[in-house]
Amino acid sequence: ALMALGEECVAKPYLLAALAANPDMAEAHSDMAIVLRYSEDIAEAQLHARRAVELAPAEWRYRLVLADVLEDLGRHPDALEQIAFAQEFAPDRFDVLQRLLKKLDQLGKFDMALRIAER
Repeated sequence: ALMALGEECVAKPYLLAALAANPDMAEAHSDMAIVLRYSEDIAEAQLHARRAVELAPAEWRYRLVLADVLEDLGRHPDALEQIAFAQEFAPDRFDVLQRLLKKLDQLGKFDMALRIAER
């Protein structure tokens, strides 16, 4: 709930407590990655985002958080891969499809974007 309100700084101690109590809580790792991105601790954000994906590989939202972190690191092909996985796991989400098409366009993969858009 705190993350939904955009209270990242307030959320951090609660997330740390949640992770201390349950280090395998994927949602807490993903939320911690978001908090760390906002505080510009990208390296630590990447660790939490990757852990969330390891714990719940089919959760498309965690894939998008990891993609955000990878984009921050300038690793756009890796971000594209995560966005493609997210779209695979959430085929009915137009926002995820739109993000995939945008990333393909940014990387100059126009033919692939067109094939996907025509499906």
